[in-house]
Amino acid sequence: MTSPATVAESILENFDSNGFLPYEKIRLGKRLATGVTLHEAIRNSLGMRESDSIYMYWEWRDLKPSFDAMWVALDAAASKIEGRRTSAIAFCSPESRNLVEIKTLFDRIDFDQMSAFPSATRRPTKSEAQVRFTGKLLGAILMAMGTLESVRDSGFGDLFSSLAKEDTSNVNLLALIDDALSQELGDLKLATPPQSIVVLRALGWAIQHMNETRISDELPPFNLSEFFLETESSANWSGMSDKVVLRRLLAMAPEEGADASKRAIEKFLGE
Repeated sequence: MTSPATVAESILENFDSNGFLPYEKIRLGKRLATGVTLHEAIRNSLGMRESDSIYMYWEWRDLKPSFDAMWVALDAAASKIEGRRTSAIAFCSPESRNLVEIKTLFDRIDFDQMSAFPSATRRPTKSEAQVRFTGKLLGAILMAMGTLESVRDSGFGDLFSSLAKEDTSNVNLLALIDDALSQELGDLKLATPPQSIVVLRALGWAIQHMNETRISDELPPFNLSEFFLETESSANWSGMSDKVVLRRLLAMAPEEGADASKRAIEKFLGE
């Protein structure tokens, strides 16, 4: 566990090394200056990747309350400086904001409001850039599913069917998969990357395509369990071979990526 004061010190050291970048100096995804944002500095200080959500780490259930407490403390410090209720994000947004003012923000933090941070161990990944939603909650679920399928070697069809549950949010689904992995492995840090990402990539395309269609029809998007439940109602996933699963997913959303991804599909189906 890392103490709040140590995390704060590491964040400031990160700013000293890389510079501070106000949020308003990022426009349409382009950075107008060098440096790191507050979000990025926090993740750097914990050994996390800057663009990752907490869900890409095995300890996400412990990381979440620590992050929540940190933001409460930072918001309170920003409100003290501004003399009104505000947030640390708003305080760190103006283009004119400088590192001296950021250090003043950290000087006003009440560390008693914060809790220690657990170590952050990233999920094992394979060909990560090819999997949809990398670094996000859905990407974490896809990676966890791939790892669980590799451990059980039961096939993706049976796995999909077992995850077809009503009223299960993506967060709860990730917890369910992580708990299953913990039972299988004993220690999650023994987990290895998925053996193949071809089916996982196709699943990412399929749910994205289905949700884009639902949104255009003014319907709420499906979470992953709802996607499995909806597709299970038309044809059971259970018992399908991985090749049949892949063909079904590709029928929902054909591969739109580079030739390398298409060749990987051809190889998978040809084996």
